[in-house]
Amino acid sequence: AMAFGVPALVSPGCNLPEVENAHAGLTVPTTTGAIVAALDAQLADRASWPAMGEAARRLVATSFDVTRVHDAFEALYERLHADRVPGGG
Repeated sequence: AMAFGVPALVSPGCNLPEVENAHAGLTVPTTTGAIVAALDAQLADRASWPAMGEAARRLVATSFDVTRVHDAFEALYERLHADRVPGGG
């Protein structure tokens, strides 16, 4: 959704503080009341949609690009492998 400029509601369990830090959406507890309140607040504040949508699109383009995510996972796997293999390789 964020790649298409749609602000996101994420739960704390998603571990994506970047969403709120970039003003691309909100982190919302996973209770029905909290989700409803966040949706109501966002629907009532239509003036914020364009800026939040652009921030969401920009966040995906700069932080969650397929190549960037691939490179990060590859580096992680290489570090984990090096830690498990005697001699680091």
